[in-house]
Amino acid sequence: MTKSSVNYSTGLKRFIAYLIDFLICILLFWGYAELFYKKTGIRTYQSIGIPPVIALPLIMFAYYSLQEYFFQQTIGKYIFKLRVIKIDHSKLKFADLVKRHFFDFIELLLFPAIIPIVLELINKKQQRLGDMFAKTRVERITK
Repeated sequence: MTKSSVNYSTGLKRFIAYLIDFLICILLFWGYAELFYKKTGIRTYQSIGIPPVIALPLIMFAYYSLQEYFFQQTIGKYIFKLRVIKIDHSKLKFADLVKRHFFDFIELLLFPAIIPIVLELINKKQQRLGDMFAKTRVERITK
């Protein structure tokens, strides 16, 4: 593996990468819904699987955690040459990603977009709440 220098991610690139990943999660959820929801009326559906309020967060958690565990990046981060690393540059463990993404739901439920944006602006390492807790950060890859 060639040595590459890294810089802190830019907020705009990270945000657009998040939007790309979120769209992919919605498409995955749509596929799940096609398989596990039965139309019972004009605008009514019956779930024959996990309820949507649980299914979408599970899909998002699996999407982000598994890709970052195996590749250090999601598809959106790959497009913008961003990756997730441990602050001490040790190997990412799955437990680190569980900690990191646990706070995604808290940030989105309590203060959509406010906490992540404010934390990235005031924190010199541009870490969100989950990054601080898991001791990770998103960096831009430069070669």
